[in-house]
Amino acid sequence: MINILIPVKAFKNSKNRLSNSLSNNQRITASKNLINRLSQNFIKLDQKVIIVTDDKDLKIKNTEIFFTESALNDALGEAINSISHQANFVIIMHADLPLVVSTDLTELISLADKNIPFIVPDRHISGTNALGLPIKKIDDLFFGKDSFKKFTDYFSNINQELTVIKNSNIAFDLDTSEDLDLLTLEQRNKLFKDNDN
Repeated sequence: MINILIPVKAFKNSKNRLSNSLSNNQRITASKNLINRLSQNFIKLDQKVIIVTDDKDLKIKNTEIFFTESALNDALGEAINSISHQANFVIIMHADLPLVVSTDLTELISLADKNIPFIVPDRHISGTNALGLPIKKIDDLFFGKDSFKKFTDYFSNINQELTVIKNSNIAFDLDTSEDLDLLTLEQRNKLFKDNDN
């Protein structure tokens, strides 16, 4: 069984690097819309979604909430330990991916169904926007600065294959004002629609 883990910061603390371009309310709305869109797209594909969060009050339709106040890698490790008895493969994916569509997710699920470990780097080939691993192969997680290199080096050192997936939609994450400027008007409008909440 595949489980999808999506780490989500409390909305009031999310996307602070966009504070020069967006108001607090706009950042909260964008964060809610991004997590709702990603989680619901996975659910439409019959996947179990677990939100890993430090927000006790967070509720996302048709998902399980795993609450922890630990830092990102420890939080994900705790969530993985909690599902290790029921899942054999986990996909960890960040929510701040405004261009992702269902066919992108189908590609990842297909690899997971075949038990193929994979990684999807960001467009700078620096960070990691999605990671898929058999649960038994997860010893350490390296999300954060230069995570793509850390993951690929780690798997190389232990002589385990890690398939690198180049997917431009998944590679585009919304971190900075420069990222925001690259979105079309229609894409920006989708971020701030109140009825997506």
